[in-house]
Amino acid sequence: MIATTELAAVFQKFYPCKQYEFLAYLETAKRDEIKRSSIEKRIRILSENISLNDKYG
Repeated sequence: MIATTELAAVFQKFYPCKQYEFLAYLETAKRDEIKRSSIEKRIRILSENISLNDKYG
């Protein structure tokens, strides 16, 4: 698992529009369980230094 400080550093390397994509995507989940699992999946994507559109687009 990636450390919080490392995760923040990776997140900050993305352009603001890419950061917004991650945050907006996470906000769409209504239930806490779904948000939690979505966050865990996105952490793996971030640790690979891949943006959402690169992964799913």
